[in-house]
Amino acid sequence: MSMQLDRAIDNIHVSPTTGNVYAATFPNFFRFTSSAPTPSDPSRPASSKSPVEIWRVSNETSSEETFLGRQYKKEVYLTDPRGEVVSAITTAAPWRNQLLLTGFFTPHATVCEFDHEL
Repeated sequence: MSMQLDRAIDNIHVSPTTGNVYAATFPNFFRFTSSAPTPSDPSRPASSKSPVEIWRVSNETSSEETFLGRQYKKEVYLTDPRGEVVSAITTAAPWRNQLLLTGFFTPHATVCEFDHEL
């Protein structure tokens, strides 16, 4: 199976519960690279923030969807268009009803809790 998301994708994770696939993507790759720490002083974070999009790919198995030739549904599951709450995310790992967000340049992890299994 191949699927186009029209975004640069870093890591993908499969939910052990639902089988849904979660992908951390870069809606603006140049903003992502500018969010890196300054090479001359890696301990100093960059002032630029990077937008975040987490995509979910789920199995579409209804008879109508299968008849129409669609087997998978892709959707933006979580977004921060300005990177104000979370920035430069490279991993979105599902666990039960939580999504663990981490990034190569981020100094911490963020846990998003949902009211349903992911």
